[in-house]
Amino acid sequence: MQHLKKKGYAYDGPAEFILKHGRQFQSAELTPEEREILTDVLENECRYKVKQCFYNAQSIGLAGTIGYVEGYADSVGIPMEHAWNTINGKVIDMTWKMNNNDQPVLGVIPEGWEYFGVELDHELIVDMWGAGMSNNFINNWEDGYPLLKEPFE
Repeated sequence: MQHLKKKGYAYDGPAEFILKHGRQFQSAELTPEEREILTDVLENECRYKVKQCFYNAQSIGLAGTIGYVEGYADSVGIPMEHAWNTINGKVIDMTWKMNNNDQPVLGVIPEGWEYFGVELDHELIVDMWGAGMSNNFINNWEDGYPLLKEPFE
């Protein structure tokens, strides 16, 4: 059965967007330079809220020196919508510490965990935070899914 896209949208939904434009992130050690970049951002930019991955990752990504990703991640055998950051394509996840000895993911992804997502533009965060909000960009139903309306580049 063929599924037709909703009029005015380039994608059937958030899952199609992520599958089409996302990628699997691989485990890799951070270099000393990357650790220094992260330390500088965390000291100056980051504000945390428990269980608020979109807010946390956006607050880190707001600096512009660290990437911001939305997609699906799996740490317990069930893929979930999630947001995290990247440095040179390496996963930085300050929110998910459970099942990891209360430690954030800093490049090295714990065994059995998976990250699949789309790196989004820094300007999206700047615009959203300028409006005083922090939302999921890809699955932004409140604003009518703006990222799903035009083909993503």
